[in-house]
Amino acid sequence: MAYTKSVTQNKSVLLQSATREQIQRHTEQVQKGTATCSLAPCLRCGLASEFFTHHEKRKRNFYIVVEQIVELVIG
Repeated sequence: MAYTKSVTQNKSVLLQSATREQIQRHTEQVQKGTATCSLAPCLRCGLASEFFTHHEKRKRNFYIVVEQIVELVIG
């Protein structure tokens, strides 16, 4: 899920956020253990991020804007 911050220094508003479907898809991937990590390889050892594993899972609250209404999505 890619997020884009506002280019204006005075605003901390996100211009783009994940959709409900993206959050649900990611949640299902984490539960199944198939979620991938999109980080660059380790700068120290060069290990690719595909070898990283999730070691912690917990519920997270995502607030998304849908048609100018803020909705809560639990992932």
